[in-house]
Amino acid sequence: MSNKTLNIASILFIAGFVGFLIFASTRVSLNFDSSYNLLSYQSLFYGKGFYYEFDGKKIPFDPIISTGPELYLPTFLIWKILGKADYAISHYVVITCYLIFFLFLMCFVLKKPGDRVLALLFFLVWFFTNKNIFGIAYNQYIDPLGEVPAAFFIFAGFYFIYINKFFFGFFLLGLALDTKPNVIIAVIPALGLLVFQKFILPEWKRKNYKLLAFICIKLTLMSSLMILPHLIYTKIVPYSVLDRQEWEMFKNANTERSRFVVSRAFGAIKVLYKNPDMNGVRSYLEEINRHLSKSSSFFNNSYISLGIFGVSLALLIVLSRGHFSFYLFICSAIFIFWWFFVTADTWYRYFFIAEFMFILGIIAALPFIIIHHKRSGFILLAALGIIFCARFSLDNMKKSLNGEQRKDLLLMKDRIEKIDEKKIYVYGWLQCPQLMFLSNKRFQDITSKSIKTLGKEGAFFLTSYENAIIDNDMQQLTRNFDLIGAYGYNKLYRIKES
Repeated sequence: MSNKTLNIASILFIAGFVGFLIFASTRVSLNFDSSYNLLSYQSLFYGKGFYYEFDGKKIPFDPIISTGPELYLPTFLIWKILGKADYAISHYVVITCYLIFFLFLMCFVLKKPGDRVLALLFFLVWFFTNKNIFGIAYNQYIDPLGEVPAAFFIFAGFYFIYINKFFFGFFLLGLALDTKPNVIIAVIPALGLLVFQKFILPEWKRKNYKLLAFICIKLTLMSSLMILPHLIYTKIVPYSVLDRQEWEMFKNANTERSRFVVSRAFGAIKVLYKNPDMNGVRSYLEEINRHLSKSSSFFNNSYISLGIFGVSLALLIVLSRGHFSFYLFICSAIFIFWWFFVTADTWYRYFFIAEFMFILGIIAALPFIIIHHKRSGFILLAALGIIFCARFSLDNMKKSLNGEQRKDLLLMKDRIEKIDEKKIYVYGWLQCPQLMFLSNKRFQDITSKSIKTLGKEGAFFLTSYENAIIDNDMQQLTRNFDLIGAYGYNKLYRIKES
């Protein structure tokens, strides 16, 4: 094929993929976490300040919002331009991130038209065969959360540092850390390795200590750019706009959140730390086995496919030496190690960012690997292609894109439109943020109230998709309530005295 034909093919691939994302954005449901995160921006949009509000309590700059403003601030600005706080705008911002990334990949990283087509084909195979990213109420690839944009920032950040563009590189890594703070687990070690291998070790070997000192000072100064975005968002801006009482509330919320994050992020290893005996070892091994079993479910419950994925990552680390993708694979490996052996959580969302950086590393390094390791490269790609295709699920994709979950939420939103928000109760943390966002109402917490009192006041109880997690508890709680509205997982009850 001619270069012109290949370039046209690349443009069509990107246009088709972006078109699919736009279509998907009209069909997928609202995500629990992103709806929660957007509530504070919705409050700000309506002039009520940057607060998360629930059960009559307000938290300024709520630290539970773990996705930084890089994704939501553009959403908010577009809301202001359009005059409407529409959830769909956050999808369009995510789609724009994909588009910018692909343009960056095509213009800066992959110079040859054939390489671009091959990279895009491989990405599309991974994307459309990955049943894990297509969910009924969770769609990892397009939900407005921090993983996707953070991975793009990491990709570009390592690329620029690798080619000695320190300002852009460190600043973009800073945006990644602000967009999704937990990426610090992998970014800092991988960045340290990059800086040491590419900039410090060569001068150390040459014994060029003056230049080495200059490089170290320069890198130290530039690395301050990494903390700047997060510092501005989480410290400088809150301190500037909050009064003393609000600042104290904000600090207390931060402290509580930090304790929780540490307990979850290091939850598995803490079992062993707190019980350094055989019982602790057995408990820890049980935890590892739980992670292993869960991770195999990401590959159709096949330990063979999981093993091939792990071996492929190890081989890619070896084969990509001399290419900046080497550090993306290192990031991916560190994240996977953390997922298996350190954290207490087994959600695919945390595994996803490791797999996503793995794929981004592959599509960037494909030409390099094929040129330098032709036979090994093709065998590796073939093996990955097989395990990706083996987990394809048309049923998952259909369920994800049938629009039923979204339709049910909108129907329930219309159902509660005229009910006073002070009379709508939800169950603790399962607070239906999707419906709070859609209705612009702030619900109350039934767990801190007397059912008898609520029954006398004529209050209502609302559940949504996430309540199915504790279905037995919900059945027990609502056994004496009157069901007055049901749309899929979304149910509205009139509370009766027990």
